[in-house]
Amino acid sequence: MNDISTVILVRELDKRLSDWNRDPDPQYDGFFYYLSKGQSQMLEYSIGAVLQKYAQASIKNLIENDPELYAQYKDQLAKLESKQGEVNGVGTETSAVSQVRQ
Repeated sequence: MNDISTVILVRELDKRLSDWNRDPDPQYDGFFYYLSKGQSQMLEYSIGAVLQKYAQASIKNLIENDPELYAQYKDQLAKLESKQGEVNGVGTETSAVSQVRQ
């Protein structure tokens, strides 16, 4: 398992959680079985947020390291950075909790 990327593992966990939370007849998983519905939804939401943040950071890094791409997308990067500055960890957690409660 040492040669498996962490991102691949997290994506697989996200897919399994999505199946557990959304499929009417999910594949049994002993770990998820002991979570409440709210806990499994919160975990899925949190993993999704982390994967999104990772994807945005990866794209940003790719663009910043390529002068042609940077020239083309610098305005979008500035908008993305200003959005990220508005959202902090506490705000994200609060919105996750409110989403599960709905």
